[in-house]
Amino acid sequence: VLNEMGEIYARTNERQKAIECYSQSLPIFREVKDISGEAVSLNSLGVIYNDLGDSRRALTYYAQALPLRRAARDQRGEANTTNNIGESHRLLGEKRKALSFFEQALRLARAAKDRVGEARSLNSLGATYSDLGDMQKALDAYTQALPLRRDLPSRAITMNNIGRAYDLLGAQQEALSYYEQTLQIARSAKARRTEADTLNYMGLSFWAAGDNARAIERFEQALPVTQEVKYVVVEAQIYNNLGLVYNSMREWQKAIEALNKALPLLRQTGNRQGEAYTLNNMGFAYDALGDKVKALEHHQQALKASLEVGDRLREAKIHYGIARIESSRNNLKPARNQIEQTIKIVESLRQKLSSPDLRAAYRASAQQYYDLYIDVLMRLGKRAPKGISQNRLIAEALQVSERARARSLIELLTESNADIRQGVDAKLVERERELQEQINDKTTEQIRLLGTRAKAELIAAAGKEIEQFNTDLREVEAQIRATSPRYANLTQPEPLTAQQIQRLLDANTMLLEFSLGEERSYLWAATSTAIYSYTLPKRAAIEAAAKRFYDLVTARNQFVAKESNPQKQERIAQADTESLTAAAALGRMLLTQVAPLLGNKRLVIVADGALQYIPFGALSIRNPHSALAAFRNPLVAGHEMISLPSASTLAALRSESAQRQKASKTVAVIADPVFEVKDERVKVVSIKADDKSIAKPEAAAKPAETPAVASDPSRILLYKSAKDSGATDAEFRIPRLPNTRREAETILSLAGNNTGKSAFDFAASRAAATSDDLSQYRILHFATHGFLNSLNPELSGLVLSMVNEQGKPQNGYLLAPEIYNMKLPATELVVLSACQTGLGKEIRGEGVVGLTRGFMYAGAPRVVVSLWSVNDRSTADLMKHFYEAMLSKGQRPSTALRSAQMLLMQSKQWQAPYYWAAFGLQGEWR
Repeated sequence: VLNEMGEIYARTNERQKAIECYSQSLPIFREVKDISGEAVSLNSLGVIYNDLGDSRRALTYYAQALPLRRAARDQRGEANTTNNIGESHRLLGEKRKALSFFEQALRLARAAKDRVGEARSLNSLGATYSDLGDMQKALDAYTQALPLRRDLPSRAITMNNIGRAYDLLGAQQEALSYYEQTLQIARSAKARRTEADTLNYMGLSFWAAGDNARAIERFEQALPVTQEVKYVVVEAQIYNNLGLVYNSMREWQKAIEALNKALPLLRQTGNRQGEAYTLNNMGFAYDALGDKVKALEHHQQALKASLEVGDRLREAKIHYGIARIESSRNNLKPARNQIEQTIKIVESLRQKLSSPDLRAAYRASAQQYYDLYIDVLMRLGKRAPKGISQNRLIAEALQVSERARARSLIELLTESNADIRQGVDAKLVERERELQEQINDKTTEQIRLLGTRAKAELIAAAGKEIEQFNTDLREVEAQIRATSPRYANLTQPEPLTAQQIQRLLDANTMLLEFSLGEERSYLWAATSTAIYSYTLPKRAAIEAAAKRFYDLVTARNQFVAKESNPQKQERIAQADTESLTAAAALGRMLLTQVAPLLGNKRLVIVADGALQYIPFGALSIRNPHSALAAFRNPLVAGHEMISLPSASTLAALRSESAQRQKASKTVAVIADPVFEVKDERVKVVSIKADDKSIAKPEAAAKPAETPAVASDPSRILLYKSAKDSGATDAEFRIPRLPNTRREAETILSLAGNNTGKSAFDFAASRAAATSDDLSQYRILHFATHGFLNSLNPELSGLVLSMVNEQGKPQNGYLLAPEIYNMKLPATELVVLSACQTGLGKEIRGEGVVGLTRGFMYAGAPRVVVSLWSVNDRSTADLMKHFYEAMLSKGQRPSTALRSAQMLLMQSKQWQAPYYWAAFGLQGEWR
């Protein structure tokens, strides 16, 4: 009875009364020699003291309980107590000890067929791996635990942990999806501790996403909950996290006040890992206040605690904090030593992740480390005497820049040749295919709903399903990689050295690689014989100039409410004039120093940040004297222009395509799809009264209703994506692009000799785009609408025929995952003659993740894509000139594209950069 009373008090957070009950039951069990009851009382006392933050005392009770569990041959009880011992060691920061106990507990639970205990041990293992920075193992453990968690409060704990793992990897969107589900469960189950945990984690996620106001709101909601249930450990975390937010808001004194509230609570509970976090954050606050001595002192204390508990993620950040201080004092050699330790840890932790998405997200979260490393090396180079040592430091900085770029893409290109699904469980491969189909179908349904007056909750529900399918797909893909014999045998490709980069370049080619930094930026100019470097303005200044230039060039695509046509024309004319000044200003900012070296060389651009959205060919290095002179004097007038995510990407593309066979046919063109039932190409057929899937003639004539978009964020996002792809402002519809037909027919006539393939009208379908038949063609040309989803790049794609000949709706979206699955072993060039096909989600350090990657993974070494919504008439003319140069004159794609752009800008009608500069070539120029 006393034990049961203790359990009730424990559940209602009356822990002192619980301790009294267990303490009274213990001598009675001993007196009657009931070792099972004695073990229960001891174990329960350990749990209470652990909850109170006294983990050392908890361990003394567990140590007494464990042999009694064994003596009673209570395998489930032994597993429970063993797991509890692990939890105490984990809270004390003794992670390796904790792992050992959790592994023992897992074996015991499985032997006893105790699914609840198994789930608990897996969850604990995941949390410890997360503490150690091994996120892949953490996610693997949580994924195994989740289906075993039958009761909602336990399930919520594991879901929280999965969310936190995604959060630590920089994948905030996935994290918040888990937290929102968990919060509902915790509140419905009145699990107050889990509610506090979730609010705390949500706050961290909002902070990482840059939403400080919502972060503070969540922390302030969580704080009274922790105090009510005496959850001291999390109360301390929240004060620490408030300090983090105030640091990022530059409210340093508020940050220090919050952190000073966290520190005694952490020391009271013996939480050395939390203490390391707080001391580290105090170091950053004192650094910002200019007190370098105090800042260094706090970082060094944090490092000692972090090394004690084996927290590699925190250790990396502490070394970074010390490196920042040393760098600001111009102590560059100690700064280099510290930041190199940070980079070593980051690279080690990244290699343990099998998911390319998670690797990219984690690397993005660590980009600031690479930026500081580059800055320190470049400043050391400037100090070094001219000659070998200076050149070596400049080359090292370029190698770090390469190490910081497009790593996941390079690994994907290496993987693309390996057929990693061979030897994998067929059920996993089938599950991957099913999820891809579900994503595609559900996206089509969501877009269809968007075009009607469907309720916002229906559209939001479809969006949530898509998010869940995406999460499931990533997990399945991670399992495929983890179990693939071919993937296991792949060696991780290393980014190129400076000398290897030079060997990629011929005598007529120069690589221009940019790195934008917080205080200053850098440009490297590499040729086959030399490497030069230049200091540029800070990131904020460059990106502001880049954004102004982009906005002016794309003024024709901007919608201004209640603007008359004359007003629009006046605005565009003004923007065209101002764009010349902006092009010259940005050109001078970026290229003036390197201009004497450019000559007439081919320029290979590795851009960074907002520069990835800029058509470098439209920039001018000198001030124009007239509008006409400026339009005729852009950079492309003297140079071929190629874009790359990194120089190392080029090496991977060349390696992948080295052994390819020549395609037997010239070009396949997919163009002029049928998007809607109102299209004149849809036949009128007899319809049965109950057949609702076929559009009736009167329905075809009825205008679409304007969708209500203002109230729902997911609807707004989709509506914007569709509008950017060509949907009108007044109604949600995807209009026909009549000039794509002319464009396609011109291309086919140039191919001649029956070496071309056409898929027009209804034949321009998803089935045609995914047909194995395309692998026979050297060039693939898509002339249609692009569909950009910058939040979820895997939901970007191309829009193909949405209805068949009878007007029946069909899935016409070719999404990124399907593009990755295409087999193009002989394709030399893919041309995406569509809107914004060169855009996507920018991931720091990884670049723009969009359709280009999918086609490169499928086998295409070069892709022509666009940077904004293009005019279909000017595009038809551009493509005509482009293909004439390639197919009639034998020019390679990069030369042909330049020729076409030059011809277009000489036409008065198309001379503005908006018409000719949108398209660029990414990949191999040879």
